[in-house]
Amino acid sequence: MNITGTETEGKDINYFLRVPDTAVGPLLSLRRGGSSSYSKNGGILHGGKTVITRVTTFWKSKIGDAIISVKGRFQSKETKKQQELLERLQIMPVRQVVIQNSTVLPPNVVRTAVKRSGLIGSPLKMDRVQELSRNLKRWYTRQGYILHSVTGATLDPKTATASISVEEPVVSALPVEIVFCKEKVIDQETGELMTFKKYREKKLKELEKKSGGFSRFQSVDLKIDRKDLNTTLVTTSGQTKASKIAKALKLNPGQPFQWRDNRWSKIASSGVFSKIIKASPEPASDGGVCLQVYAMEPPPRHLEY
Repeated sequence: MNITGTETEGKDINYFLRVPDTAVGPLLSLRRGGSSSYSKNGGILHGGKTVITRVTTFWKSKIGDAIISVKGRFQSKETKKQQELLERLQIMPVRQVVIQNSTVLPPNVVRTAVKRSGLIGSPLKMDRVQELSRNLKRWYTRQGYILHSVTGATLDPKTATASISVEEPVVSALPVEIVFCKEKVIDQETGELMTFKKYREKKLKELEKKSGGFSRFQSVDLKIDRKDLNTTLVTTSGQTKASKIAKALKLNPGQPFQWRDNRWSKIASSGVFSKIIKASPEPASDGGVCLQVYAMEPPPRHLEY
């Protein structure tokens, strides 16, 4: 059986796989029309079905081998090159490691991390890249770059250079955004939102109505535990400037986002906010990072001499 590239173009593989007459000629005897004995056996003499089964199995295996051979023969040169390159990259030892897009990693930190990961002199494997990522992440975190991380690695087959890509987010044009919140009571009867003061006044009026009114000699103290009330937070206006918070945290637009715990602790304990509900870095529309703060302000204070 001969299969050539010119003959096979545009034709199915089964077209070329013909069973020679000598393979089944002496074993089969077919008869058209005629007696009932032949029709009961489907027109095939006794033993013919077994022979056909054997021949079919034989040619199925041959056809399978031929298809594999044809696929290998007609595989494109580009595919073969890619396969060979992939096999070569899997065993190619790394000669050099570079981090191209970092603006904060010192060279000595990179050298130490690469040495600990064992990348130099070994193939580019996932476990070694992960070890490098862990070493660099530890340094990032210690320096306050809590959002920085390693995102990938590629190998140049010509120079055996591993390029490590990192993500280092920068501060948005709006470094800090403060969402001022106010806690209000949800009236269980009407669903109305009201302040604690108004809610207490309403309950006093209801109590006065039930008791028939208070005399001017009676003093009523209505104690309400806020923990027992159904409350919610609504946005409101505030006095604290977000620019002042950004300056205190040294968050400058365009600079790498760096979180300083000691500076934030001073702000949180300064009394500027009565309650900080949430403070987290969030992606901004300009591609940078903005520190978003949900907080409540204390009531205004008046000083008198």
